[in-house]
Amino acid sequence: SRRARAAFLELVLDELGLQNARVFPGRVELLSADFDVCFARAYATAERSWAHAERLLRSRGTLLYWAGASFDPRSLPSGAHARIVPAPPLENGGPMVIMTRQ
Repeated sequence: SRRARAAFLELVLDELGLQNARVFPGRVELLSADFDVCFARAYATAERSWAHAERLLRSRGTLLYWAGASFDPRSLPSGAHARIVPAPPLENGGPMVIMTRQ
């Protein structure tokens, strides 16, 4: 469930002592804040993830997008500068894509 995943992430933040991070277990459409970094994993396409993150990010904010094995670099959203970082070989994994505004 979404609540169980959020509880796990809250535990990780607590264990790591990260005071400047928080977990929001709700729908992204309900968020209305300015963030330095957004994370997307197993969420949506790169284009859709960027569309949601872009409205939440500060002007110099970053989206860290973990792509799946079927990721196609040609599907990157317009309006985003992207750097593709190869990931370790995992069964269903793809690269990490770091996106910022152009």
